[in-house]
Amino acid sequence: MTRIWIADPHGVHALIDAGQRDLWVRARGWRDATEPGVTDQVQVVNGDMSGRMPYGALAAFSADLGWAAGPPPEPVDPTREQAPVNAPVAAGPTEKEQARG
Repeated sequence: MTRIWIADPHGVHALIDAGQRDLWVRARGWRDATEPGVTDQVQVVNGDMSGRMPYGALAAFSADLGWAAGPPPEPVDPTREQAPVNAPVAAGPTEKEQARG
């Protein structure tokens, strides 16, 4: 699939699948962009981890460590409570078990 560069209002670049362009550009306020310069910040991913770094640093050494230019993180709605992905499971008896006592 074709991948394209986009940038947020602050100039941070991200590399996305072309099919996601309308979502990011029209609905989320990003803009079409060209390949970033060496000092431009770029969204990067490595497995489940993500972040940003200068494009020159990614090209120079981080790619050898598994980092690659990638999509921006999904937006978070601060008005809604965010559930942790790996929420701890409560140990101990359930309410029914306690009632049986």
